Amino acid sequence: MLGAGATRNAAGKAFVAVKALINAMVLINLDRLLALKRDEKEKRWYKKKAYTVPTKSIKGISLDLFELGYREIGAIADKALNLHDYQYDGLDTDFSPYKKKEEAVRDIVVLVDAVVEKLPH
Repeated sequence: MLGAGATRNAAGKAFVAVKALINAMVLINLDRLLALKRDEKEKRWYKKKAYTVPTKSIKGISLDLFELGYREIGAIADKALNLHDYQYDGLDTDFSPYKKKEEAVRDIVVLVDAVVEKLPH
């Protein structure tokens, strides 16, 4: 995909891969995540919605996972959200976190490597 110049499409695929990774981390650690929460409303949300990893909640979920010891997930989530913006906005100077396509390509490669590294071998 990157070789064909479809960087925005590749950015979207990398974003979805991170959502899937966070989804798996939430499901594996649901009991521990619930134990972090004191507020019953937050606990209900985690039980009902967190496994779907809504885009608007990626930052918060990654902060909770960070508290459980997944130190790298914050940086992974931030890159994924940047790529999500790039997927929709391209290199628009008013919205894009990237000034050059090569910057987005580099983040796509780094993000995919990070996801692959987390997969069970």
